[in-house]
Amino acid sequence: MEYQYPLDLDWSNEEMVDVIAFFNKIENYNTVETKDIYNHLDDGTYSIEHIMPQKLNEDWFEELGDNAEEIHDKWIHKLGNLTITGYNSDMGNSSFEKKRESWS
Repeated sequence: MEYQYPLDLDWSNEEMVDVIAFFNKIENYNTVETKDIYNHLDDGTYSIEHIMPQKLNEDWFEELGDNAEEIHDKWIHKLGNLTITGYNSDMGNSSFEKKRESWS
């Protein structure tokens, strides 16, 4: 399999497989019903979403405060800012509050 999620990150395929394996372990840890993360990513059912979007909008500038650009630059491509979701197109650049409500 050749992974290219997310396209904007400059990660090798091996590194991306490690990230997907990590998400797979988190999602399926100690569960009866497992989810096939690899195939769902391949077929487009799931995608990797930046929680804090790659391009800040007014909501995000307000939420992050005076150091918004510095915070954005520091955290945008960290693993903690990524999640797997089936709602990527619905979430887009929504505020953190809206994303949190949708995912809970």
